[in-house]
Amino acid sequence: MSNMESGLAKPGVKHKYGRIDTDYGARMFMTPPEEDGDIYMLNFMRYKEVADYAGADAPAISGKEADDLYNPTEVLNKFGADPVFFGDVVEQIGAQLPAWDRIGTVRYPSRKSFVEMETRKDFQEKHVHKAAGMAETFITCGLPMTDVTTGEASEALRGTKPFVSVSAWRALEGVSVDELKSALVAGIAHIEAAGGRVGAWFDVEGTIIGDGRRYDINCYNQYADTTHFHSALKAMQSDSACAILFDDSKTDGYTVLVKPSIDKISPRP
Repeated sequence: MSNMESGLAKPGVKHKYGRIDTDYGARMFMTPPEEDGDIYMLNFMRYKEVADYAGADAPAISGKEADDLYNPTEVLNKFGADPVFFGDVVEQIGAQLPAWDRIGTVRYPSRKSFVEMETRKDFQEKHVHKAAGMAETFITCGLPMTDVTTGEASEALRGTKPFVSVSAWRALEGVSVDELKSALVAGIAHIEAAGGRVGAWFDVEGTIIGDGRRYDINCYNQYADTTHFHSALKAMQSDSACAILFDDSKTDGYTVLVKPSIDKISPRP
């Protein structure tokens, strides 16, 4: 068993909310220092209605309240990691299941630091709350997409605390990642025409926890409100260049609209 696998198997990090990709985790752990560096972990989260703690004296709280108790920011900061995005989902597009409750994104200083965090005692103590409250999650690990640039803020965005659409996309069999990216890039004109703005986009390197599916691209885009978001969405649905994004036989994934309480990842309006 690898160091990574034995670390994730230690008491305090056992869970039932997702499947660990141990092959990818081992690759992360073994990444040479000279090839390692910042990586962004996007978390889609769905909570249990009632947190499931072990023991007769367990608190009677919701899964969401348990996640509030989990809050690992202090632990993350100890080794240079930083929560860069966090917020509640206000709307989910399409009929994909599960229906997500929250989105969080953490920047880690290296892949190895993410894996090593799982073995820290202070993290394990907090993780009890996450294990009790989380029904399902997946975590994609991405690197900034450098060839997609952020435009200027529109008049609609200036002076607002924007909503952010967060999406995870994968190309299905017969569709290349380049074709998927081209369809997403074609949507930029509609985002901007609706007063929105392209935010941070990421090439997904792996999905460390999930349901076995892989993902290829993550996108964060800004909108002044839900009306502007739906205006862009409607325009994309009518554009043949974006068609594969709405064809379940060609692409798969999730798009949610979030009202963030933390947003260090998007450009300022």
